[in-house]
Formats: sequence, C-alpha cells, structure tokens
Amino acid sequence: MDTEERFDNLCDRFGDLRNKMRTISKTSFHASTRLKVHAKYSAYTIILVCLGVLALSLMQAYSVGGGFDAKDIGLIQSFYLCVVMVYSFLLYKKDYAGFSAKMDAYSSQFFELEMKVIDRLFEDYYNKLEQLEEKNYLKYEDEYNSLLKLYEESAIYKFRGDYYRAQLELPEFYDVEVHKWLALNAKAIFWNCLNFISYPVVLASLGWVIFTYVGS
Repeated sequence: MDTEERFDNLCDRFGDLRNKMRTISKTSFHASTRLKVHAKYSAYTIILVCLGVLALSLMQAYSVGGGFDAKDIGLIQSFYLCVVMVYSFLLYKKDYAGFSAKMDAYSSQFFELEMKVIDRLFEDYYNKLEQLEEKNYLKYEDEYNSLLKLYEESAIYKFRGDYYRAQLELPEFYDVEVHKWLALNAKAIFWNCLNFISYPVVLASLGWVIFTYVGS
C-alpha cells in the first residue's frame, strides 16, 4: 500500500471513529435531558397527587360534593398514596438526577475526544508525509474503548428514543433521506410518549376523580 492509500485509509478509520464518538455524545446528551425530565415530572407528580388526596379528604370532611361513598373514597386515597410511594421509590432507586449528571459528563467527554480526533485529522492532512503513524489512530481508539466501557457500565437506562434523536441530528452520518427522516421522527415520538405516559395518565385520572366527586 503506497503512502497516499495509507493516508486515505487512516483518514477513513479516523472518520469512522469520530462518527461513533459523535453519535454516543449526542445519545448521552439526550439521555441526560430525558432523565432530568423524569426527575422533574416524578417530583411534580408526587406533589400534585398529595395535593389531590388532601383535597379529597377536605371535601369529604366538609361534605363538598359526594360522587363516591366513604368506602370508595378510602380506596381511592389508598390507591393514590400507593402511587406516591411508587414514584418516591423510583426517585430514590433510579436516581434520575444522578444518572442524568453522569450521562451529561460522558457526553462532554466523548465530545472532547472527538475534537482531539478532528484536530489529529487536520494535522495529518496538512502534514501527511510526517504524521502517518498507525499509533495515532490506535491511541484514540484505546481512549474511545476505555470511555465506552465506562459508559456502558453506567448507561443502565438505555432508551432507543435517545438513539433515534441522535440519528435525526446527524443526517450526514446516517444518510437520512425524507422517508427515513419521517420514520425516525415517528419512532422517536412514539418511544418518548411511551416513556412519559404514566405521568399524564395518573394526573388525568386523579383530576377525573376530583371533578366527578365535586360535580355529583
């Protein structure tokens, strides 16, 4: 293989490595954002459900409304208190905020490593006669693999929707044509709706209970 072919091959390998880094950086960023939203929505849901249960108790105590009898109200309150306990447990156990910070840190680290690779690519391009060394590529590949291993160990809440959103933001890497763009958008929207659907369902059901109780 002559010098020019070696250079082109090395640039292609650097380019592939850079694409992997950018994809994981974007995916990690979206994972971080999603987990932050989960932490916020879980906290808001706990607060609103507690207020709703309190409102039901006060309405029952002051004989406001009356769409349900005392036994039904007791069951409803018990159910929503269980919901509060579940969300409180999830906030503690899943540590959305903590893992969000980790994903954000990995996103930054992969981005910084990508910038190093880009700098190396330009340096190799302008000084290709002196800088064509396999060890340059292997060095960054080792850094990437080490960081990827740490990322895989921490990314316990992997979610396809994050990857789809990363692909949508990197059309130059994934050859995203119109039909594929539409399909990826539909998938990203579907998976994100599925991921967050429990919050509106719980709050809507509680709202229905309160309005039914007051309006009867």
